[in-house]
Amino acid sequence: MKAVLIQNGSVRFAETEDPALGDEQLLVKVAGAGLNAADLMQAAGNYPPPPGIREDIPGLEFSGTVIAQGTSVPRNLVGKRVMGVLGGAAQAELVAVHHSSAIVIPEGLDLVEAGGVPEAYITAYDALFIQAGLSIGERVLVRGASGGVGSAAVAMAVLAGAETLGTSRTEEGRAYIEGLGAKAIDPDEVLGNGPFDVVLELIGGMQFHSCLSELRSRGRIVVIGVGQGSRVELDLRLLMMKRAIVRASTLRPRSQGEKGEIARQFSERMVPHLASGALKPNLQRAYPAADAPGAYADFASISKQGKLVLAF
Repeated sequence: MKAVLIQNGSVRFAETEDPALGDEQLLVKVAGAGLNAADLMQAAGNYPPPPGIREDIPGLEFSGTVIAQGTSVPRNLVGKRVMGVLGGAAQAELVAVHHSSAIVIPEGLDLVEAGGVPEAYITAYDALFIQAGLSIGERVLVRGASGGVGSAAVAMAVLAGAETLGTSRTEEGRAYIEGLGAKAIDPDEVLGNGPFDVVLELIGGMQFHSCLSELRSRGRIVVIGVGQGSRVELDLRLLMMKRAIVRASTLRPRSQGEKGEIARQFSERMVPHLASGALKPNLQRAYPAADAPGAYADFASISKQGKLVLAF
């Protein structure tokens, strides 16, 4: 098969060996594979995958068609269109994935576009509904709302009946957020726009204190990104006064059991909304997989309103 291969801090598209198929796995012919910040970090040598996963093939999400399955898979999925999150090695013509992580793609959802759905939507779903326990009518702030995960969070929060605000530094980003049904603000406008019941933190850095200041009593902050800095100064007295909860989450190192349960919940609760069109893939651009170096360069440099996806 061909795959995106990491070599000396950069990526290329080249031949490599096919993945082995385990008894509980599906072999999927990949159609689309989304790009994420973790892929750039892995290419730079700063974010190795979990043990047992190839280090030289990046990629955390895929869509495609099942072409074979292991002997212990409990139902026949051969021929089914599926998508899912992997610990790595998703940017390849073939992937082997545990059957519990595979989500059947609804009819009407484009197969390549679906390659940009799992990481963004499942990460946001876990943060909003499992970690933060978002309820109808609450006020949500999504920091960094115009990117893949941020825009997925905005779309699901709006769908759940939450009053939703999202931040972006660009006019294009704010227009994109408004188009998703949320109020868009500049990151420097957080102060004065609270109180918030839930803050989804995808940026990190010095704005963290502003978010805590605008948090409602017993509010929750869930940290899932630190693009502008992983260190903050935290006023513990303010945290105590707010009776606030600060949590942090990432999907990649979790056990297969946890990943399978999140995939099950997402499949039951959110995939019907993808099928109906109430939720949509947040695709910004699809690149031929052979142009992976160009896609990686763009990911690092352009303003993003949604996902960049490699098409195989």
